[in-house]
Amino acid sequence: MSDPSFVGHGDYLVQMFAQRVKSSAWKQILGIATKHAMLELKVPEDIGITASVAADRHALCLIAFARHDRDAVREAVTKTMTTFNGLPIEQQLKTITRLGAFDVFVDALDETVCQQIGTYVERKPAVVHTSSGTVVVDPLLALTGLDAVRDRIPALGSKFAKLSPAQQVVVIERKPSAYFTDFLAPILTSAGGWRTAERFTEMTVIPCARLVRPEQLDGILTAWADNPQCREASGMTDLAVTFWTNATQLQSHPAWTVFVKRVRELASDPEWFQCEELAAVIGYKDGTSSV
Repeated sequence: MSDPSFVGHGDYLVQMFAQRVKSSAWKQILGIATKHAMLELKVPEDIGITASVAADRHALCLIAFARHDRDAVREAVTKTMTTFNGLPIEQQLKTITRLGAFDVFVDALDETVCQQIGTYVERKPAVVHTSSGTVVVDPLLALTGLDAVRDRIPALGSKFAKLSPAQQVVVIERKPSAYFTDFLAPILTSAGGWRTAERFTEMTVIPCARLVRPEQLDGILTAWADNPQCREASGMTDLAVTFWTNATQLQSHPAWTVFVKRVRELASDPEWFQCEELAAVIGYKDGTSSV
């Protein structure tokens, strides 16, 4: 775990620390991984990594081990949950951030603990203004994108929905997820400047491209075309191609052709803002497309 070259490849972890050891050693290894991942145990000062890094690495092991023996991992998580329930909320939230995408862990969360954390989320300010004038959005809200966590702690979803579009952008960039794709169109609509439009797109639309559903694409592209700050920003032409390239599940969608037509209709100058790069990749010509 303290090796500087630690990679955390799941198949390797299972092979070396589950399949090639005696059953008694396997149980001990599993117990250690579970406790570090969930409780962030202290580590010796000379080990070369912090307790947080050790916990992150053991979490990778725990998730990999579940593919080998899910029942054993569930038993270990349930056993450790008693100690986890007594941790300070801040430490519990660090663990939930670390293991929030791991269903075995989320399913084992105690309902009263979830309610307590939900109340904490509701009361904690979503945005903090530092002495230097910087606005910091609570990183905890990135958990909103994890469906299982949001189901157990609904306050995350309601708190995220109350953020301004610019604040939502910060959250989405931290942990893109399919849940956030419904917010992409309003975020593009809110962009109030060329550079803002480019930044919002780079931080949200591009990372979420592969997660966008067919029924959402038209709304996103419409918002993009109808906002001149998006439509006329120099960097957005390349970003449109990147969006199409990354959204492989949507490349044959007719909304791309509609988008190019709309952009050209709204262009104030027929020599500029013609979305030529995207038109080229979708085979758009004279109002038709090969896509």
